[in-house]
Amino acid sequence: MRPLSAAERDALPLLARGAAMRFISTRAFDWIDTPHGALVTRKDPMDFAKRLEFYAEAGDAPFAPRG
Repeated sequence: MRPLSAAERDALPLLARGAAMRFISTRAFDWIDTPHGALVTRKDPMDFAKRLEFYAEAGDAPFAPRG
């Protein structure tokens, strides 16, 4: 496995926030618009809202190189 480039590492905070937003939107849609009897398990979108808040507040810290 190759190490991440500086540009890739710098993009991680933005990508993490974008991924959280994507899951919030799809889970919220399913939460609101799932018909009765559908074969979809509704999941709480607030789990990812908490992650989005964490990534927004933490900035680059969770993605700092270790070691």
